[in-house]
Amino acid sequence: MWDGDGVGETWGETVGLRLFALLPLIISVILARALYNRYKQLLRGISAVSLSSSLILDYPPLLGLSVALLVAALVLSIPFLALIFRLLLVGTFERKGLDYTWKVKGWAWWMAVLVCTVWMWSWAVVRGVMRASVAAVVGSWYHSPPNTPPPPLPEAADTTRLAVLRASGPALGSVCASALVLTLSRASTLFLRSLRRVTTPAFLARAPIPLPPEAKTILITILVGFGQAEIIAAVLGWLTRFGGGSDVQVLVGVSGDSVWGCAQRVPALVGTRSSGTSKRLGREYRLLSNVQLATAIAFGVFASIGAYIFAAHALGDPTYAPLAAALVGAGTTASVRFCVGIVDDAADALFMCYCLDYEAGATPRQDVKEAFEGAPRRVTV
Repeated sequence: MWDGDGVGETWGETVGLRLFALLPLIISVILARALYNRYKQLLRGISAVSLSSSLILDYPPLLGLSVALLVAALVLSIPFLALIFRLLLVGTFERKGLDYTWKVKGWAWWMAVLVCTVWMWSWAVVRGVMRASVAAVVGSWYHSPPNTPPPPLPEAADTTRLAVLRASGPALGSVCASALVLTLSRASTLFLRSLRRVTTPAFLARAPIPLPPEAKTILITILVGFGQAEIIAAVLGWLTRFGGGSDVQVLVGVSGDSVWGCAQRVPALVGTRSSGTSKRLGREYRLLSNVQLATAIAFGVFASIGAYIFAAHALGDPTYAPLAAALVGAGTTASVRFCVGIVDDAADALFMCYCLDYEAGATPRQDVKEAFEGAPRRVTV
């Protein structure tokens, strides 16, 4: 390629681009090898997701329930958002040189954080009701006779109604408690991980510690080494036991036990499970969760683009086009993720029933066992 001055192609336009083209080739080879190594895991994950998806389609009221709970959660979020914005307006302007900055009062800031935590808890409660309801329906299907045809719509609606009544009635306290523990553990985990990134020797060196420089350096080294390696790591390890709060809610829906009894059973129940062998079986279906999240984001992006075009051209007012795109995209992503989450809940419930059978010394359903362990090999002669 020649430009107007007669200068030929540069090194970057020829050799550089060819060398740069090797990068995606190397990445594709690495990903292909990873896909080959996880081929059997992906097959088991696809089998579990296919079984849970067909189970959800056999009970269509569950899809309507997810949309209804999503709308309820969005409506419930309105007063929380209004209160948070109102608290952030409690403050004064402070002058810094020639400029004025808004300073939120301390008590208002912490009250806004508290309201935000309660708001997250409310979403976790709604999500927990959904998990417990789906788990109850899956448990009802799991203990039905094999090769039973899909129930008619009235029977499916009645089963879903009974599951919702139990999740929002006798099991509501357990769902709220597990949602609270889950919210606090995740918030604490995020705080401690941020604290571990912040507590560096350079940051602690600015702390007003009344010690000589040599002693201050030794103290900071001990604090960083022991604090991050022992204290924060131990607290994070303790909180990870409650990271399976969704499993607790699923077990509450399947068994109907209390939240504390389920919380004690879950770690041993979903741990190493052996079926006459020492092979450790994982939850391969969770490898597809990222695909579901990417699908939800893709739908949100397409919806936001459509909303932006509609607001900018059809309405003739491009001022609010970005806001319309953000609202429509976020709403679509949340809706799709909330609805697609039913598949994860159903797969978790199937896995919980599968583990409960092995814990009781029984044999799981054949179709569920094949979904999580793989179909047995048939020897042909």
